This record gives sequence, structure tokens and C-alpha cells, in this order.
Amino acid sequence: MITGAVAAQAYQLHRHLDNSDEVVFADSADVPMISKSSKFLKIPSGDSAAFAHSLLSMCLDHGIEKVYPLRKNELLPLAEARTLFDEYGIQLIVPEKDLISSLLNKGVKGQIVIREGSDEMPDRGIFVVSPQGTELQLFTAD
Repeated sequence: MITGAVAAQAYQLHRHLDNSDEVVFADSADVPMISKSSKFLKIPSGDSAAFAHSLLSMCLDHGIEKVYPLRKNELLPLAEARTLFDEYGIQLIVPEKDLISSLLNKGVKGQIVIREGSDEMPDRGIFVVSPQGTELQLFTAD
């Protein structure tokens, strides 16, 4: 699942993923039906009190195994829920919560890099990495 479906960044990220699996696009904003080959879901806003639990339920209902959150207001609630999602076999591609604020709004330009779990710091997330590889910023849709 890629959130932020009404933003161009969702489709930019989609091009970086292995497209062999079906991708589900989701957003809290109204999602226009752009392509019949893609699946779209309406999700609650990231600042909703029950956001993480609602998203977990939707992932279980639709067989979603990975979530790539692109809205800034989704990052912290999902970082706090990483362990819960992991217990259900759903990987949240978001860094640990104490790293998020230091990785936002840095003005980094470069290529998109996706980390889905490693010994590196941060271990998970969607990032923009500077051409020199020295700066890292979270890739978001807003």
C-alpha cells in the first residue's frame, strides 16, 4: 500500500518498487479513479486517534503486507505502531519515531532510496539521498 495517492509522489514511488505485486493506493483525501488496473482505498487521516488501528484492519482485510506512508501526519503514528504491524506480518516502511523529526524538511535533492529493514540507521523508510550520499531526508507527499 502506498499512501498519499492523490499526490504525484505516490506514483513516483510506485515506479521505484518491484511492480510484480499488486499495489494498492490509499489516501485520506478523495481519490479519483485514474486507472482500473490499480486499487484505491479511502483511509482515515493520519492525525485521527484510531488511524493506526484502522489502517491495520484495512491491511488485514486486503492482504496488504507492506505500507509505504507518504503523508507527514502518518509517519509518527505508524512509527509508534511498527511492532504491532510486525506481529501481523505487515511491514511499515517508516523509521523509528525518534528519528522522524530529524529527517524531515531538510531540502535534500537527489534520488529515492527505499530501506525495508537492515542494520543501517535508519533501518526502514523512503528517503531522498543527496548525490554525494551524505544527506538523507524522508520522502513525503506533503
